[in-house]
Amino acid sequence: MVIGDAGRAPFPDGYFASALSNSVLEHIPHVETVLAETARLLQPGAPFAFCVPNHQFLGSLSVGRACDRVGLHALGDRYRLFFNRIARHVNCDPPGVWQARLETAGFRVEKWFHYYPPAAMQVSEWGHYLGLPSLLARKLTGRWIIAPTRWNLVLTTRLVRRYYDQPSRCEQGTMTFTLHGGMVRRIRRCAASVDAPQP
Repeated sequence: MVIGDAGRAPFPDGYFASALSNSVLEHIPHVETVLAETARLLQPGAPFAFCVPNHQFLGSLSVGRACDRVGLHALGDRYRLFFNRIARHVNCDPPGVWQARLETAGFRVEKWFHYYPPAAMQVSEWGHYLGLPSLLARKLTGRWIIAPTRWNLVLTTRLVRRYYDQPSRCEQGTMTFTLHGGMVRRIRRCAASVDAPQP
């Protein structure tokens, strides 16, 4: 394992045969630099796949939506900013924005799809707050889950399983997975923009 700045990796050109980023790029302010560095590190034609929260993420937050429903739009917007801050998100963008970034870095998006329905994402939203007792347990015992056994997680599993058992693709999904034949392909830089075929 190497820990460091993904925009300045200590490896030669074409060192890697593939790359995968799971919910990381949304946290990186200098994401364009990181994408360019990823392109440098990958062999020509190497697969690169990633998933990120998209433009539908913030609008699907349950507390913000509740505020909007009763006309408290400013409060809803403040909550969305707050949640984005505690989640440390800086890039919750639509596929078109990611496509432009990727093409600038020398990639061509072959395919993408949304997943993670709003209801499932809202379970994670509330997990930020309902998980606070686990933070206390961590501080007191050094363990996030005091008894990591099946019986201790029965109630949690029963409550959240139906949100987990969802189709892999969802038009209203709050996350986007990007791929070419399962991934994204590196190409030579070109001036023409190539629209990604939709699934």
